[in-house]
Amino acid sequence: MVSEVERYEAPSAVMPGSRLIAWAQAADAAYTLAKRLTTTDFVPKTYKGKPDEAAAAILLGDELGLAPLAALRSVYVLQGTPAMYARAMVALVVGRGHRIWTEAETATSVTVAGYRAGYPEQVERSTWDLDRAKREGFAQRNANYRDHPAAMLYARAA
Repeated sequence: MVSEVERYEAPSAVMPGSRLIAWAQAADAAYTLAKRLTTTDFVPKTYKGKPDEAAAAILLGDELGLAPLAALRSVYVLQGTPAMYARAMVALVVGRGHRIWTEAETATSVTVAGYRAGYPEQVERSTWDLDRAKREGFAQRNANYRDHPAAMLYARAA
């Protein structure tokens, strides 16, 4: 006869706190990697000598399926909020089977269109032009709208 001490019961669900423990271990690993990488020229200037910020970017990137260096090149902080470059966001979406394309582009306007995987009949379109960027206040706060308008409008539309 098996005693109560010897009886094994498989856990019916994830143990409380196990995800947190795994995440903390991943954070330690990301920090170790970031500490090494932030001394190199392979990381953007914003992460040079900042292993804490780089580790956070690596962790966020990992959640999205990005390799550490790809995360460091794709994630940035804007006014205290993590963000991603538009081309990186588009690449992630396309990599998951959805479609996105530039439908129209001029020096002052960009239209990006796309649809969810499996739903090609439901095309969504987004158009941004300089007038809209000015009305929304983006063009006044960011000189890139003057220097690189098509790229900035693409980023908004995407």
